[in-house]
Amino acid sequence: MAIPIREIPVLTGQSAIDFVNAAEELADAPVPRLSEEQESRIRKMEEAYKTFVW
Repeated sequence: MAIPIREIPVLTGQSAIDFVNAAEELADAPVPRLSEEQESRIRKMEEAYKTFVW
């Protein structure tokens, strides 16, 4: 007999309560952003990986 596999994980019980409480506490926290320098470094790395040859 096959056991159905859920594609979407579901939190129940205390885990669900803890998750919702943590989410509510952090709802008003500022979202971290990358600086212009960090974004520039990432773009340079991405371009270097496009031309990388073994």
